[in-house]
Amino acid sequence: MVYLFNVTNPEEVQKGFHPKLLEVGPYVFRENRTKINIHHDENTDTVTYKEHVIFHFEHELSGELKLEDEITIINTPYVAAAIKINNELPWPLDSLANMILIQYKESLFVRRTVEEILFKGWTVPFLQKIETDMGLSLVPNNTFGLLMGQNDTAQGPYTVARGTSDKSRFGTILKYKNKSELPYWPKSSHCNKIVGSDGTIFPPFVEKHTALKLFNSDLCRSSYLSYNKSIDFEGIKGYRFKVPPIALADPRENNENRCFCPNVEDEPETCLKRGTLNLGPCRDGAPVAISTPYFIDADPQYLEESGLMPVRSKHETILDIEPMTGIVLQASKRIQLNLILKPVKRIASFSKVPEMLFPLIWMDESASLNVEYRLKLQSALFDVWLLGFISTTIFLAFLLVVYILVAKRQM
Repeated sequence: MVYLFNVTNPEEVQKGFHPKLLEVGPYVFRENRTKINIHHDENTDTVTYKEHVIFHFEHELSGELKLEDEITIINTPYVAAAIKINNELPWPLDSLANMILIQYKESLFVRRTVEEILFKGWTVPFLQKIETDMGLSLVPNNTFGLLMGQNDTAQGPYTVARGTSDKSRFGTILKYKNKSELPYWPKSSHCNKIVGSDGTIFPPFVEKHTALKLFNSDLCRSSYLSYNKSIDFEGIKGYRFKVPPIALADPRENNENRCFCPNVEDEPETCLKRGTLNLGPCRDGAPVAISTPYFIDADPQYLEESGLMPVRSKHETILDIEPMTGIVLQASKRIQLNLILKPVKRIASFSKVPEMLFPLIWMDESASLNVEYRLKLQSALFDVWLLGFISTTIFLAFLLVVYILVAKRQM
């Protein structure tokens, strides 16, 4: 499910006021993931594959919402280009690029269809001009969409431990794109380490003190979930795990997260606060950040600036797991995408805009064990319970027989 933020006061934002955001959604998509190009390596006990991902829009589940709906959003490619130009280009190239931006009279806010905003994208004329005149390509084909390139595409390859020789390694991702570490964060830092599974499978015998380790290539990092409470899912006992606040703690306050802000030593003020992650290092410097939806459990500043009011049951990420088998019962991965907005003094249209994280969309990827597999799991768990019950009964009966025989001898 995808929710978009419609901006209802664009003129005021250009004058420096905070935005008034109206959530529009959910636009429901069915996500199909298929493993392709599968190769098993018996020597290393691994399997390597790519994952083909397709999103299908579900008209009926989306109600009256349509992909043709128009939404007022901040002009993300315009803002991103302006910030990148003014931060990275030397004089006089930055002045030339700024002249092109002014010449095309781009607006800080645009109305686009949901389809364009998400997967289809829209052509941005001034980007073509910048590429033609300056040889600077800011987005592929000068076309921009928040989720462009993520539909009907193959991700990976991933190399994953099969766990046949060591059950504790089952499902652990060992390599992504043929590399055992990421290239985005400071060299030799633990932020580059690929740790954990993809969140769909885990080793068996999960305990309450277990940290469920995850690697998410879209978020350019590994993370983990911690135990929250015991649950009952359709008659199956399980554990609920959540993202602990410390996993997204302020890098200036938590040493474990310092490497997610490369400038923390020299320019600590550039680091984002609690509940967020700057994706710039893995998105070619684009001013985008992910956060918890509605900034739940994030720094209060973000709540105040955006005017959003989070609801825990709707906006936090959860994962329910059957502890004996490690099978995921249900899960909801919830992420918000934000633009890192900063004023650019030399461009009148946003020389006065507020400096803030500007919410764009938030997504809820949810899945649960279907009836067929739920019944199979219940049957398997019952068989294990029955086997344990029979074994215990036989053992107790054996002890009783031994006791009787010993008692008779002593009589």
